[in-house]
Amino acid sequence: HDGKPFTSADVAFSALQIWKPLQNLGRTVFKDLSAVDTPDDLTAVFKFATPTPFQLIRNALPALSSVVPKHVYEVGKIEDNPANNAPIGTGPFKFGEYKAGQYYRLTKNTDYWGKDEPYLDEIIYQVLPDRTSAAAALEAQEIQLAAFSAVPLADLDRISKVPGLKVITKGYEGLTYQLVVEINHRRKELADVKVRQAIAHAIDKDFVVKTVFLGYAATATGPVPRNDPQFYTADVPTYAFDVAKANALLDEAGYKKGADGNRFSLKLLPAPYFNETKQFGDYLRQALAAVGIDAQLVNNDSAAHIKAVYTDHAFDLAVG
Repeated sequence: HDGKPFTSADVAFSALQIWKPLQNLGRTVFKDLSAVDTPDDLTAVFKFATPTPFQLIRNALPALSSVVPKHVYEVGKIEDNPANNAPIGTGPFKFGEYKAGQYYRLTKNTDYWGKDEPYLDEIIYQVLPDRTSAAAALEAQEIQLAAFSAVPLADLDRISKVPGLKVITKGYEGLTYQLVVEINHRRKELADVKVRQAIAHAIDKDFVVKTVFLGYAATATGPVPRNDPQFYTADVPTYAFDVAKANALLDEAGYKKGADGNRFSLKLLPAPYFNETKQFGDYLRQALAAVGIDAQLVNNDSAAHIKAVYTDHAFDLAVG
């Protein structure tokens, strides 16, 4: 976008100076990244100190910062760079304007390499206060697209009947939100594989799909979605909903129920990003109570949740 070529040097700089040291997800996925070789301008070779699954890296990339231009970011502090608020990229649209709390405007890149692309002159990302507002704006035709569950799931059936609007529920499984239970192995009880297996058996995933996600979800066997044939396989261990088995595993692990019916207590932190994570947190607390685990809900705002889970590790279970 600034007339300078995009090269492998930009990739290496982004990976080593931004993704790995500055981003929570990057610190995990690229923890063992030791070097990025650039034998030519179009080749970047990632070298890891330990084996690292390619699928993990590929899934992480969309959630990481994009590749930044090295010549713009190599001088001064990365976090203070003016380009953070006026990004420079290579895509079909260029940064145009940002109004805090209102919108982001992207304008057509007339020098884009794709023939006859892009089709649109501009894209405006409107900032809305909540998902209910997004649903109202969509129905009023003030916006044309609300991607990745940006509207309340309870509104989708009604919205699907509005002339001119279409609800698409297939094809984005690898990009959309994945609900996971994060387990802190630093906690003595959770370091026991039998306890972790018991927690898995205590969760009725079909019930969660029907009641929390109103059918707009699918159960998973791991982080790889079913619509990724290159990496997905059904040949993995699964943990069916089985309260009796969960109780038996906890007994085998040596955590018997006390007089109050509890085996031990845990801190459960549901992420505040979506209503569904909070609802699942409520469900999980009840599901764990059914097998004698007292899960105490701790609700934080986004900043406090991220710090507690990914920096301070001040949690036992987290829903994210």
